[in-house]
Amino acid sequence: MRAIAWSRVAGPEYNRLRNGEIQDLAELITQHFEMLSAFPMGSGTLLHAAAAGNCVEALEMLVATGLEIDQPNKYGNCSPLEDAASAGSMQAAKWLLDRGAAIEGIGAGDSATPLIRAAKEGHLPLVKLLVGHGADINASYLLSEPFNALKWSIANGQTEVEDFLRKHGAKLPEDGVISTVPSPADFTEFVSSLSAHLSAVAGPPTALTLTEIVPSDVPISILAFPPWQGRDSNLLCTAGMSAYRMAAPVSQISYFGFAELFLQLPANWPLDEASLLQGNASWPIHWLKTLARLPFDGSTCYGAYKIVTQSELELPAPNTDFYGALVLRNTDDYGQLVSNDGISLSFYDVIPLFKEECELIRCEGIQRLADALDTLGIDRIANPSRKNAVI
Repeated sequence: MRAIAWSRVAGPEYNRLRNGEIQDLAELITQHFEMLSAFPMGSGTLLHAAAAGNCVEALEMLVATGLEIDQPNKYGNCSPLEDAASAGSMQAAKWLLDRGAAIEGIGAGDSATPLIRAAKEGHLPLVKLLVGHGADINASYLLSEPFNALKWSIANGQTEVEDFLRKHGAKLPEDGVISTVPSPADFTEFVSSLSAHLSAVAGPPTALTLTEIVPSDVPISILAFPPWQGRDSNLLCTAGMSAYRMAAPVSQISYFGFAELFLQLPANWPLDEASLLQGNASWPIHWLKTLARLPFDGSTCYGAYKIVTQSELELPAPNTDFYGALVLRNTDDYGQLVSNDGISLSFYDVIPLFKEECELIRCEGIQRLADALDTLGIDRIANPSRKNAVI
């Protein structure tokens, strides 16, 4: 009954605020202070209504009661700034930004950012405001496919917005744009936290670096873990892939959105600098770096597993008959790592395969290959001299 009564009291005020009217707001704040963060109409609070209604005076009154600048809506995926952007409410957006509103919104990649919302509706002045405040011009979110500000402006015929975005470097999601490139300091901190986590399960690591022939927007480091506590292999791990989100469906982001890759090599594999300058020893590292970037170059996701052939890798494995690699999610061996913002990382094993083994997976499924490998006692170590499980 209380919720119904609140809707009757605040519902009309919610609608008035969306129209920029505040006639009864002060009385409402005084008499129903404890209910100000509730949702009288739809999913938004009175603060969302004031933002959409471009009513700065109401924003000031409501924030003065203790409501947060980024007060979430009912579903936790829309802030007042995002509603202001959708409505083209310039004064409200300026007021919120000046007080520290999150420039990318609060949807964490699951919903449209303020810039995307403004571009979608053709609000060019607001688009300019958000870009001027440093909004990620290529940020995207997933519907049936990735959408960003440029893609929505094209879809809705907002040619002025499209022209402005293109002049400022916007590209379509399918062009393989990586959004939100981390700063060097953030990237260094991330690699340190990943290294610390893996040290507990794989031993102390060393960093391997090879000069990039073609610089990439996705900086990938390789950590090497020598044999340790019964593991008779060198373990290589990417560091940097999970700074970006793969194009997983929204419902599966927590499982497949962010990842790092592992590859095991024989214990006697040379990992010194001189050896890594030779193709015979360095190809596993090149494979790892290429596989780490592949999802972002093609806006895809590895999911539970994926077969990647040598033609897709565009890198040979000298003196081996390996045809491709199985990228297989591993939920058991590397522990669980959750970032400071609550994102869980997925860890994947990279297992080089012969052509017949790749075909077996495609024709009969991954369990069929797993059974064949187990029968022959073949582990996940990338040993070029191992048996082919099929012939």
